[in-house]
Amino acid sequence: MPLAFSILTSSASPQGSDASSYVTASVDPADNALILAAITYQVDTSHPTATGNGLTWNELITPVLSQSGGPYLGVLYSLGAAPSAGAITFDFNGSSASVELSVILSVDGATYSYVGDHALGVYAWNAFYARGL
Repeated sequence: MPLAFSILTSSASPQGSDASSYVTASVDPADNALILAAITYQVDTSHPTATGNGLTWNELITPVLSQSGGPYLGVLYSLGAAPSAGAITFDFNGSSASVELSVILSVDGATYSYVGDHALGVYAWNAFYARGL
């Protein structure tokens, strides 16, 4: 079964000032869908964590500085049999960050056993970069 990517929510320049957490718009993930959450931000002292939708969120890609010296990128993922609708909260563990972009993607047709850790990272990079995110 081919994988299908759909954007659940996205926001460019969603936050005008520094804060220690950022809340997305409400999303309603499908049951058993792989959910990828990406956030770009300006702070190099913390890896963001995520909570929401009754899911356990795991860091997929360690935040990295872009080649141009711009923002850091954090990508987290989650899988759940019956996620709830609601917002996702990114937390910067007490550090103050200026969020520039957030994108929440659903990957239909993917399961953790199907993709595994390495392939999951490849799918995440392809999903975000192929769409210019």
